[in-house]
Amino acid sequence: MNILYKISIDRVNANYISGWCFHRFKPGRPVQLECYQDEQLRAEAEASLFREDLQNLGMHPTGKCGFEFVTEAEVGLDFTKPVLIRPKGKSTVLADLSRDDRIGSGKHIHSTIRRLILKKKKLPRTAVFMHIPKTAGTSFNTLAQSVYPKGTAISHIELLPQSKYSSLAEYYNYISGHLRLGSIQESFNSENIDLYTILREPYAQLESHLKWLIQTAANQENRYFEVTNPIIYNLGVKLGQVIFADKDSLTEFVGNLNSVEAAFVDNLQTRYFLDRQPERVALDNVETAMGNSSLFKLIGITEKYDSFVREFGELNEIAFSAHEKRMNISPSASLFDLSSGEVRTILLPLVYADLKIYRSIAQP
Repeated sequence: MNILYKISIDRVNANYISGWCFHRFKPGRPVQLECYQDEQLRAEAEASLFREDLQNLGMHPTGKCGFEFVTEAEVGLDFTKPVLIRPKGKSTVLADLSRDDRIGSGKHIHSTIRRLILKKKKLPRTAVFMHIPKTAGTSFNTLAQSVYPKGTAISHIELLPQSKYSSLAEYYNYISGHLRLGSIQESFNSENIDLYTILREPYAQLESHLKWLIQTAANQENRYFEVTNPIIYNLGVKLGQVIFADKDSLTEFVGNLNSVEAAFVDNLQTRYFLDRQPERVALDNVETAMGNSSLFKLIGITEKYDSFVREFGELNEIAFSAHEKRMNISPSASLFDLSSGEVRTILLPLVYADLKIYRSIAQP
């Protein structure tokens, strides 16, 4: 590790590397980076992409220090050999992504050191947060990272192989990821963890998630899903062509979802509470999801986010100071008029199950 730079790697595969990096004494000047293998330049990147999480945590003054390398699809990186990240034009090695120092598909620079020196967690139980998209989970993850002892909170574990999940509870007090309940049950010992999650008013969650899918496909500064998950990328491209303000177009979109697309937009919040994923959510799935909600120690709602933060802190004996502002909020215009009864009726098949479980939590 070079003392002049701070660097972290978030995501890694043969054709894609992302993370953040900045010069400790010149944080406002973006670092130019190069990726080498076998002394051959494989990709270049500028560490200037906006990272809202780093700005909120006070780790970087502007948050503009993210980067991503995209290599040629035909000739990917070979992690059995050193893969080196250097400042442009310098021999200084900031990171070596060779396979021996990686955790599956998501590499964390300090992971090896952490496993060697981090004692078993001090808290008697591990909090596992089921991060449902577009429900303020990003805000809560950032807040948790800021109050838990350094090195004892980890988020986005969906980037790691599932075989790694069970061992995480030995080292971390807080674990979060976009994991549905079935995956959590398969991966963690229920006797040693407490489950938490947040739900959001379903129509608002659906619109926010659709906007995220569209923006993800259109964002040329972040090509992660284009390179690594073509299903999400292609769905975002398709959604970008839907005229949501036109009721006929909206009706056609709702009625013509295939099973793969439905997995991402059909009653998504209910799906997170299921043991197994159906092609389309049915009434019996609603009963299962509502029954499974009893497995959670606390379920909050986005509209009462501060209350969830306060209760979580009390249950885990954690003192939260000033709450961080909500993060990951889309600035783009609304896709459709949710005050319209006709629009809500058209969208109802995509939220009817979510409405049932949301109401059971918000209005017990």
